Amino acid sequence: MKKKFKMLVPLLMITMSLTACGGKETAKETGSEPTNAAEASVAPTEETKAPVELTLWHETEEGIASVLQEQLDQLAPDIKVNVVRKENMTEALKLSAADPSNAPDFIWYAHDKIGMFAEMNIIDSIDNYLDPSVYDQFLPMTAEAGLYNGKHYQIPAYYETLMFMYNKALLDKAPTTTDELLELAKSKTTGDSYGFVEQHSTAYYFSAWAHAFGASIINDKAQPGLNTAEMEEAIDYHKQFVQYMPTDGEWNTVTTLFLEGKAASIVNGPWFVASAKDAGIDLGVSPLPTVSSNGNALKPYSGVQGIMISTTCKDKEAGKKVLEFLCQKDLSEAIALKNGAAPAHQEAYNNTEIQSSDIIMTLKECAENAVPMPNIPQMDVMWSCTENALAAIYKSGGGTKPIMDAAQQEALDQIKAMQ
Repeated sequence: MKKKFKMLVPLLMITMSLTACGGKETAKETGSEPTNAAEASVAPTEETKAPVELTLWHETEEGIASVLQEQLDQLAPDIKVNVVRKENMTEALKLSAADPSNAPDFIWYAHDKIGMFAEMNIIDSIDNYLDPSVYDQFLPMTAEAGLYNGKHYQIPAYYETLMFMYNKALLDKAPTTTDELLELAKSKTTGDSYGFVEQHSTAYYFSAWAHAFGASIINDKAQPGLNTAEMEEAIDYHKQFVQYMPTDGEWNTVTTLFLEGKAASIVNGPWFVASAKDAGIDLGVSPLPTVSSNGNALKPYSGVQGIMISTTCKDKEAGKKVLEFLCQKDLSEAIALKNGAAPAHQEAYNNTEIQSSDIIMTLKECAENAVPMPNIPQMDVMWSCTENALAAIYKSGGGTKPIMDAAQQEALDQIKAMQ
């Protein structure tokens, strides 16, 4: 029996195979539909394979987000990146750290939060995906901005920093030195009109003066520098300009004066350009002047916007392809052309339309001296410590050394409390 059964099995298998093949040919010939799900299913091919879907969180302006989505759409059909607005994104990211299933794959944000995000293990180093040589394509300042503990965490797209702005109806040309700026402030400040105004007690604006004297609000080792000799020298030098400005030096005060034609010049950023033009100001722009006493340029802080990859990116290979794509000039160039932002990618400056923009090309000059805002977590406490001290000196007439000594101690105490 066993022998007969062994002989029947091959014959039965051959018969079944011929029957199955015959059935398929009959279906093709007659045009009949398959009669079961197994016959209806088709193995996925490269053409029918579903795209990898990834998510990018942002809270930027709509104009930037729409350009970002347009650029990322070029990765279709293989990769689909959904650009999603997330209000209060910093808090949302903190929550996602505890629940990775709700985390985004990418983040679009300014560089100054990189240290905090990296310490919370929210973002991954770009160096784990791309060779660091890709950063040779970007303006050095923008590449530096994304460095934290020696690793890159951001693909830069565009940047912002401070410029000298003036009303051409009130001023023929921008001063190139602080001696010229001081003369402007003296000669054109009378009554309720001013030659030069700025937010003198705001750390972001004051930083240009500090850096020109070799001072820093905080260094890359998280050491505050509020009471150094260089910082005190910068403050005392700056005082001679502040005396010709409104005492409060707040945003609403100085910008209103400029927009109403009561201030000949102001220090401000590209975000202020539209307001000035809407007010009918014939706007001139220039890099900040050079300090006459030491030959150093005023060196303002800068902010760099770009993309970061999440540690919980659901498809690392697709994530790498997205990063490679965004390293090209296209995104920087598109944002510059549609939104007037200064591109981080050096090749974007070959575009003739970009070359014709006074604002963008002035920002490019400014980038040569700009200092990226510190991206270390400890910087968060430095803003208020610095600004409270500056207000006590410039607004209330307090002595530089005792106030800065107290501010330094306050900063040290707050940083210690963070640990």
